[in-house]
Amino acid sequence: MAHPISDLPVSVQEYLRLEEVSAVKHEYVAGEVYALAGASKRHNEIAVNIATRLAAAARGGPCRVYVSDVKLRATEEVFYYPDVMVVCEPRGGDPLVEEAPCLVVEVTSPSTEVTDRREKALMYKRLPTLKAYVIVHQDRRRVERHFRDDTGVWRYAGAREAVATLGAVVSSEVAAYFFISSTQDWGDFPRSLFVLDALLCTALVGASRLGERALFRTLAVLRGRSDRRRSLIVGAGRGGRSLLRELRETPGEHVVGFVDDDPRLRRRRLQGVQVLGRADEIDRLLAASEPDVVLVTIPEAPRERLDFVVAACERAGIPCHFVRREIDLGPHVVVGTAAE
Repeated sequence: MAHPISDLPVSVQEYLRLEEVSAVKHEYVAGEVYALAGASKRHNEIAVNIATRLAAAARGGPCRVYVSDVKLRATEEVFYYPDVMVVCEPRGGDPLVEEAPCLVVEVTSPSTEVTDRREKALMYKRLPTLKAYVIVHQDRRRVERHFRDDTGVWRYAGAREAVATLGAVVSSEVAAYFFISSTQDWGDFPRSLFVLDALLCTALVGASRLGERALFRTLAVLRGRSDRRRSLIVGAGRGGRSLLRELRETPGEHVVGFVDDDPRLRRRRLQGVQVLGRADEIDRLLAASEPDVVLVTIPEAPRERLDFVVAACERAGIPCHFVRREIDLGPHVVVGTAAE
């Protein structure tokens, strides 16, 4: 995702007012506003083709199909512009916003794939009306389908995996057919059993793949909870929020909170992480949040304030690093430490 257009958090009301007069569309995530870049011609062609097919199927029914220009309110503090969205609920009062889609489709590219597969997938799946979330890759033949089953559990199916499973089952059935034909007399044995066997094997193999994936993901989450490094970020400005996004995409990392002196941010949640308090409360905050490391993203702050944070970390025996956020730096680039 691109960098936010403002260093200071923007309220939902301010964002909605901005969208009414802006010539450029923006998405909104927990106080941060991101301008949307223009889409490629291939991206638009794919989205229009999908929307056209869906509109034809929905014609005459209660469902409506939208293409990229209608906002979706995913949570109280998150607004997106899905590439294609189907809504079957009654029309709401806001003509510019939908809140209850049953299907969302994102046409993804290398620059948006991480956001579409992680952040947006997480937010969309929280919508109680959503039945399916589909990701279509614009640069290769790949479609990912996330769907909610009858028990309310989200499942995943990729076209490549489905084709591979079906191909393996068909190949095995054909091999079995010719082997039996060359070694046995068919007699009254019904050939239709091969079709039934193929359908049954496809269903069982698909179910086992889903079960295996769910099991390993659950075990990974349980192991990760104890192995993750807990980080406390000092500074909730653009640098701190950028660091938060990158740490979230780094295995084994968990951000426990922000520390910031801006009174407007106190007790607010930024991208789901709470601003715990001010820098002068650092001793209490360290004891309450129990971080493994403190990452300071405001090296330009007054020296006495930074010394206060460093001293508190030394008293608590917690490593403290100064991290200068630049666009081309990863989350572990450290330009100075608290050794002095």
